[in-house]
Amino acid sequence: MGLILALGTCSSAFAGFIGSYDFSQWTVQTPGGAKVFGDVSVDKLVITGADDGSSKANLASVGIKIVASGLLSFDWNYQNLDMSVGYDDFGYLLNGTATWLAQGNSQGETQLNVALGDVFSFVVLSKDSLFGPGIATIGNFSAPSSAVPEPASLALAGFGLTAAALGLRRRERRRG
Repeated sequence: MGLILALGTCSSAFAGFIGSYDFSQWTVQTPGGAKVFGDVSVDKLVITGADDGSSKANLASVGIKIVASGLLSFDWNYQNLDMSVGYDDFGYLLNGTATWLAQGNSQGETQLNVALGDVFSFVVLSKDSLFGPGIATIGNFSAPSSAVPEPASLALAGFGLTAAALGLRRRERRRG
């Protein structure tokens, strides 16, 4: 009598900046006086772009390596405190390729497919670091996590192992 046991796995999503996506796991770059603030209790990440009066372009970024393939999603709100629209932008980088989501005051929801090993970053670009920063607030962040056994598969495996053990026990009693 043979027993074949297989555990199913699924790629689940972490909702929020927790686990593999905890704030402590992200790489932060804040040139030109840019600031980053993360608060797990309210599931928010705030990136304030550079405004140091230098007249230089600065890119504030918060990035992480993706731990599993799947859907990454987040809500965002962007405020441009600069005197003119067009000098501060908000978006994200995926493996170094920029996607710009906002220049002026706006908000939205974004979803994208990511793969294991991709590098994802939220970014605020200040083209001049003058006259007020851009401020991006990110919430409802969700990203694919490492594959884990499905609870139903674990229960089925436990049932199968128990049944196999009982079968062997009965077999030994018949022999003895």
